[in-house]
Amino acid sequence: MNYHSSYHGNLTGRDAEQLLKLEASHHCYLIRYSKKRKCYVLSVKYMKISEIDVAHFRIQLTNRKMWLDAEGNEAVQFDSLEDMLLHYRDHPLNYEILGIGEQCKSKAFSKQVEL
Repeated sequence: MNYHSSYHGNLTGRDAEQLLKLEASHHCYLIRYSKKRKCYVLSVKYMKISEIDVAHFRIQLTNRKMWLDAEGNEAVQFDSLEDMLLHYRDHPLNYEILGIGEQCKSKAFSKQVEL
């Protein structure tokens, strides 16, 4: 798979939330590795009723395919991280998050890695 600049390394969910909440745009996202769950995670900032929240979706990887571990998304599989991110710019992740926007611009933890 390819290197991707949205990867922010080993971050806890709480660290990802703090980093994303610093961003101005809603639906910004980052990719991180969760040591606790031993998997890659897509973390997305969104507006929940009247407050800002962050949702975390496990990225499942098998047989050179990937998909988000979220209700309704299991059937949509992708060949690359870029394909998956492009898809979710125009499609909902769940009933609350209608899609992703820009990747997190903060480079405090950011680095490139092969996913």
